[in-house]
Amino acid sequence: MSERPTSRRRYLKGAASVSAIGLTGCLGGGGGDYVDMRVGSSTQGSTVFQTSQAIQRVLREQSDSVRWDTQTTGGDPASTRIYDQGDLEAYGMTNYTVKNALNSQEPFEDEDLDVPYQGFTYFVRDDHFVALDGTGIETTDDLLGRDVYLLQPGWGTRQQFMDAMDEDPDLKEELTENVVNIDTGDVAGAAEEGRIEAILSYGANEVNLPTWMAETGARVDLHSVEVTDQFQDVFEQSNLVSYYEKDTYGYEQDVGDTFQGWNLLFQYFFDPDLSADAVYEVLEIAYEHYESVQEGQPAFFPYGEEPEHFVTAIESDFLPVHPGAADFYEDHDLWDDSWERGD
Repeated sequence: MSERPTSRRRYLKGAASVSAIGLTGCLGGGGGDYVDMRVGSSTQGSTVFQTSQAIQRVLREQSDSVRWDTQTTGGDPASTRIYDQGDLEAYGMTNYTVKNALNSQEPFEDEDLDVPYQGFTYFVRDDHFVALDGTGIETTDDLLGRDVYLLQPGWGTRQQFMDAMDEDPDLKEELTENVVNIDTGDVAGAAEEGRIEAILSYGANEVNLPTWMAETGARVDLHSVEVTDQFQDVFEQSNLVSYYEKDTYGYEQDVGDTFQGWNLLFQYFFDPDLSADAVYEVLEIAYEHYESVQEGQPAFFPYGEEPEHFVTAIESDFLPVHPGAADFYEDHDLWDDSWERGD
């Protein structure tokens, strides 16, 4: 079995990190002969959290050497900082947020943060707008000046959307004039009470919605919002998002036939101090037991049938790929020589 790796960062930062981990749970530590992976997983009800919980259950059933421990952190920026303090071994988020941390860009200005290695892609997010029936909102132009929910404050993907909207500062200013700033867990109630007129929603892997959005859809009537030319121009011109059009999915009501919006790619990143064997085992179990993971998260990719999903978000000229993931990709003919292998 793999021994828990010794982390230099844990010794250097362990004492200072206890207060931060109060957000996420107890300090990690292998009580037995296993590798403990505390995984930053945003907020309860998010797709990131749902996926991490499903992986955790299957790893505890199938692995006697890796302990995956889902940690709620409040969002990607928080996960990034908690990792830097030595209190996470992995996290799931977009490349965008990690790049901002790497380059000390918003919201990490004047911070010098450690970041982990690339690991594997776990979902493609389809962001789109929906509006409550009866609001008169039919297109994105109708959103201007209205009570719109643009994801939870503190989420990296909210920051990513705001940065993409910088392609048209005037449009961004009008859109955010009456933005509603609440946690995702409060969205359903706010919509039911009429405090929200439209929502930046999302689906995962063309399968389902996050828990918070499914609850909202169960309590109010919704319809998809058509993207107008000026918004489409923003999404097509920005290098932070990718514009798409596709059939609707995930809602238990008829919201219309088409989503128009932008895609975001998410992957798991792993601490360089984690052993190659431990990370390899995570990918191997995802590959061999994906159907078991899908029992808890139906949107989990069918890696055993389509292993190319593992590498959708892996980028060249970015961070090295964790050696455990690199070994797995080489063994399954997925490795690209343009990627850098981590030490």
